[in-house]
Amino acid sequence: MKGNTSLQASTTATIEETQSWSSIVLNDKLTLEHVAVDINTDRVQYHLHLELEHPLPEAYITNAEYMTLTWPVGGIWKIMNLSDNNRKVHCMSWRKTEMDHVE
Repeated sequence: MKGNTSLQASTTATIEETQSWSSIVLNDKLTLEHVAVDINTDRVQYHLHLELEHPLPEAYITNAEYMTLTWPVGGIWKIMNLSDNNRKVHCMSWRKTEMDHVE
């Protein structure tokens, strides 16, 4: 009789593993662009490229769409792309702006 192995148990990080992971940013590059979501909603979209000292763990990446960054950048960032070794991360965030699409 074959034994059942839970894929979830082997491919996802536990809460403790997720909370205990941290890394130092070795290099970073922040760019921004003004985007119009619709005719009434303008936002500033930020693109952040990070090189991490410790790669994002595979088990964390399986279900992670966002990462939280602390000072000095801060905020919740959507993970857009990762390098093959999970050390280089492209993240995106957006904020409301008082500018409009004409400005």
